[in-house]
Formats: sequence, C-alpha cells, structure tokens
Amino acid sequence: MFAGLFYDVKKSVTFLEKNVVFYLGGDIMTFDEKLKALRKSKNITQDELAQKLYVSRTAVSKWESGKGYPSIETLKMLAAFYEVSIDDLVSNEEILDITTNTIERNKRLIISLLFCLLDIVLSLSLLFIPLYGLDIGDRIVSVGLFYSHYSTIEIVLDLLFIGLNLLHALTMIILIFFNKEKALKHLPIISCILTGLLVALFFSTREPYAGLLSLSFLGVKSIIILKK
Repeated sequence: MFAGLFYDVKKSVTFLEKNVVFYLGGDIMTFDEKLKALRKSKNITQDELAQKLYVSRTAVSKWESGKGYPSIETLKMLAAFYEVSIDDLVSNEEILDITTNTIERNKRLIISLLFCLLDIVLSLSLLFIPLYGLDIGDRIVSVGLFYSHYSTIEIVLDLLFIGLNLLHALTMIILIFFNKEKALKHLPIISCILTGLLVALFFSTREPYAGLLSLSFLGVKSIIILKK
C-alpha cells in the first residue's frame, strides 16, 4: 500500500517537474523558451544536446533563439529525450510551421539532388559521348571531345566549363551531406547559369549536338525552378 502511494506521489512530482518549466510568469512559454528551460533542467549544454540529437550546436542555438524549428523527426527525438509529448513542446500553430518547414526543406533537398544528377549526367555526356564534329575530307563524323577538330585552347576551354559544371554538382553533394541548407538555396540558379554558359560556348564554336544537349538540360532545370 505504502509502496503504491509512494509511486503515485513520485509520478505526480515527476509530472510537475516536466510541465512546470512550460510556464513563465503565468504565461505559456513559446517553443524556444521551452527548449531552453528543458535543457537547463537537464543541466546539459547545447553541444551535449546536439550530440544526442545528431545535429549541430548551431541548429540547437537557432531553435532556442526562436530563429527556426527542428524537423518532425528531430522533434520526436526531443520529446523522447525530455520525456514529454510533442503537444507539450509545440502549439498547433507551431506544429503547422514545423510541418511546412519540413516540407520545404525536403523539397529543397530533392531539387538539389536532382540538379546534382543532371549536372553529372550532362558533364559526363559532354566528355565521353561523340557529340563533336570531325572533318575527314568527304564528310563530317561525330567523335568525342578529345578527337574533335578543336584546337588545344578550345579543348581546354571546354574542359574548364565542363569541369566547373561537375565541380558544382560535387559541391552540392557535399552541402547536402553536411546539411547546409542555406548554402543550397541559390545553387540551382548557379547550375542554370553554368549550363547556359555551356550552351553559349558550344553554339559559338558551331557544335550543334553538344549545344542542343546542353540546351535541353537547361530547359529541364528551368522548368524545375519555375515549378518549385
């Protein structure tokens, strides 16, 4: 009997400890205030919390300063770590904001990955597919870049622009891997600019096949950006 009573009292005290931090001067605290209060109640630093959630300290700092929200999955981890419900952490308006932000974040990641794929496929195609003309006297045949009629300077120029396109794709992959969302924001536009330069380069050097291929990729990228 006493054991059961002790358990009920302990359970009630634990419940109060978890929920009293959600009020400040009688007012319900905002999400960032709750996070800060909960972290302090656990006596842990932002770095320690970030390690437990597998995120950066900057992300935790951003949440606690009211400059952003975690993803839905991270929010679940936060609730589990602090032993509270998601409803305790966020209001209906805040959960709507978090859901919207998560959808937008996922959309940016998908678009970034798609642009990476397009840039890599285009770069490899321009390097290895026979898209360039070679005059062999009575006719012109299609050959790879290194067997074309280009001079050494023209080949180096082509390789420079193709290399920039490929480097841009690899940069996007690295930024996606390290979850650098802000840096990813403008990279699709840069990708379009680089592809546009390839189009101009190939048409100016009278290489219609390479130019049309680059133009088709530019069209696909433009449609994606307009529709997002």
